[in-house]
Amino acid sequence: MNLKKNLALVAALAMSATVLAGCTKTEGNEPADTTAAGGNEPATTDAAAPEDTGDQFTVMSWNDEVPVKWGETVYTAAKPLPDGVTYNPVVFGVGGGEATPYFQNYMESGDDLDIFALEADFALTFLNSSYAGSLADIGVSEDEFANAYDYTMAIGTVDGVLKAVSMQSCPGVYAYRTDLADQYLGVKSPEEMQAKVKDWDTYLATAAEVKEASGGKCTMSVALGGIWQVFSAARTQDWVVDNKFVVTDEVKEFLELSKTLADNGYIDTNAQTWDASWYGRGIDGTTMGMFTCAWGLEGCILIDAAGGVDGPSYGLWNITTGPAGWYWGGTWLAVSSTTDNPNLAADFIRYFCADTETMTHFARETGTFVNNKEAVKNIVAEGGYKNPLLGGQDSYAFFAPAADAVPAMNIGEYDGTVKSALNPVMVDYATGKYASIDDAVKAFTDNVQAALPDLAW
Repeated sequence: MNLKKNLALVAALAMSATVLAGCTKTEGNEPADTTAAGGNEPATTDAAAPEDTGDQFTVMSWNDEVPVKWGETVYTAAKPLPDGVTYNPVVFGVGGGEATPYFQNYMESGDDLDIFALEADFALTFLNSSYAGSLADIGVSEDEFANAYDYTMAIGTVDGVLKAVSMQSCPGVYAYRTDLADQYLGVKSPEEMQAKVKDWDTYLATAAEVKEASGGKCTMSVALGGIWQVFSAARTQDWVVDNKFVVTDEVKEFLELSKTLADNGYIDTNAQTWDASWYGRGIDGTTMGMFTCAWGLEGCILIDAAGGVDGPSYGLWNITTGPAGWYWGGTWLAVSSTTDNPNLAADFIRYFCADTETMTHFARETGTFVNNKEAVKNIVAEGGYKNPLLGGQDSYAFFAPAADAVPAMNIGEYDGTVKSALNPVMVDYATGKYASIDDAVKAFTDNVQAALPDLAW
């Protein structure tokens, strides 16, 4: 794309939900101009930030969504940097789960850094460190985010100090094929489908219906990883307490459910999250649905599961809450404690995470579910967002109450590591490779110990 040809059009294209979720797909997002512009004048607050002195404004992330597609093509296009200051995106080109050592090495190098992006799974690794500064230190007040959803603020707050904020809210959903729901269950609306998946017992009963009606050709869901996201988001206790690893109740509950799903053929244990086998089941009609979230509707997951914007199941999907309220991921922006451009850093964060006008425009043009209740109210008042992927279903009408219901779950410093340790165990237990659930839990614990040997074992 020629960025110089039309920077305003590029701005809205870059501002997709994939920005915050760490996705790299952008299908289905149409470019549009941006209404929020102006100079880099920081908003007035009671706390005065220090003077900007740096000749670089550096924004870092694991992929190019925030630094390039967001910062370079949106922010600097709408709000050119002061004379003498160059924009410096730092991109490692890795998945969010692989980002931690890259971040650590960069931060330890002492190279220039002003803003860095974090996923929930590894956010506290850095928010608990000296590398992340308090937003108050750059003149950004917690009051400026009064419109943000509570759980997003809880994730960015450490010991009462706000260190990171998010632009996007990511309530989770059960997405399902409307044609298959009608064919196998006689379901014709999201409300009817919700009654079929309102809790896990009902979900299992419905899975049995689907299996029988389809002659075993269609499963209720695809991979176990998506279901684990639902259980993981329900945790009320950190994985590590007093430097000791704790296996929460949700783990055993999830493993038992996984075994039931596998034993009865209600799920494909060979399908891997983020793999072609995962998406293919949504394309060919061999799965009723999958667990995803708000960002999974914008440029990745569900669009891939539809086969793209011209795919065979594009427009045949709907969403409903599913067995529990939950959320999945997102990206938080933190300020480096070594920033030499605190005013620019503050303005960057305000522009994307606090400014209602910017966020309303972003939501209106892309369908992204923004982390701003006033912007959400604006979109709902305009009639919502009729999502073409969902056959015109108003995704905003669904996500607004769902986001309010997301609990401020207990995230910790090692969430990403622990989730990775469970991935092979969940499949092995579901397919009968462990004699008992206790054996599976031991294998899970052994994996965590190998990854985190410095805990008290």
